[in-house]
Amino acid sequence: MITLSICIPTLNRKNCLLQALHSIFEGSKRLRRVEVCISNNCSDENYEEVELLIGGYPCIKYFKQVRRISLDENMHSCVKMASGEYIYYLGDDDFFLDDGVEKLLDIIDREHPDLVVLNALNVDKSGVPIGRLFPCSDMVMDSFNQAYDFYNDKCNFGTVLVKRRYLNDSIFEKFYGTSHAYMCFWASLAIYAQENLAKSIKVVTPNEPIVALGQHNKTYNDYLLDVFYKHIPQWFLIFKEFIYKDEMKQVVFNCDKRNYDLILSLRFLIMLKGIGVDVKKIGTYASARKSHYLPLKLGLVMLVPNSIFISLRFAKHLVQTYCYLVNKFTARILPG
Repeated sequence: MITLSICIPTLNRKNCLLQALHSIFEGSKRLRRVEVCISNNCSDENYEEVELLIGGYPCIKYFKQVRRISLDENMHSCVKMASGEYIYYLGDDDFFLDDGVEKLLDIIDREHPDLVVLNALNVDKSGVPIGRLFPCSDMVMDSFNQAYDFYNDKCNFGTVLVKRRYLNDSIFEKFYGTSHAYMCFWASLAIYAQENLAKSIKVVTPNEPIVALGQHNKTYNDYLLDVFYKHIPQWFLIFKEFIYKDEMKQVVFNCDKRNYDLILSLRFLIMLKGIGVDVKKIGTYASARKSHYLPLKLGLVMLVPNSIFISLRFAKHLVQTYCYLVNKFTARILPG
């Protein structure tokens, strides 16, 4: 009986995927309960080294697409391969921390959750920690409204463990084109919560980080503005089709508004310019044009010289290098 299916869509990141696979199998003691489902999205890179590794692990299911498909379709392809009671989404540039798979199985056995949102550790391309995903202690929620209000913007790919029964194929497909179709479980959980009022759902977050999320180049960087200003608003529109209880409608509306306010905030626009995005293009998106203040905000952002952002990135690099050296030094002089 497979308890846990770890689903990894991959595209042109062979070395990162190898690290992810090693993190699964090193120290895992209950592999008979685990399977790994990998969908290779017709990568240009040579994955021969990955395929050789896979040959030594019968618990790995591997499929290479004959043509490049969308991000959402490739995520769904992994899920369709899975047979476990629970699905864990793992990015091909992410990896488990020590005994991470064992800790996931412990959570499943102890809590029997419907959904787990991990408080992950963000790392740079060198593996140096750069902060937690969000601050919290151990949490358990049994109300959909409470859970969605808190977690709707925290379910990064790489941090979600969910019962497979909530990943309905037809619902998954409805979210194609949003770059976040994997979060279709919220629609299934909403249906469950609205139709089973006497029952509760169980959403868990362990305080201890179990997985590290790679923060280097993402495969969607070339269409980052589409993700924020077209795909995510589209996700909310589709999700609202599943909501019919008034109280839940209000919760979803509030979350949608918070997201809208965030992506049109001056701070967010400055952040985008700081990572090299051409923010002038934001004005071409229908979702952004709803804001009467957008032209003013974009004008203010454009006044900020690029040299400031270059200086900030250099300062950030110095801080990260300092932290790395301190970690290395203390590892040598401190026991354990």
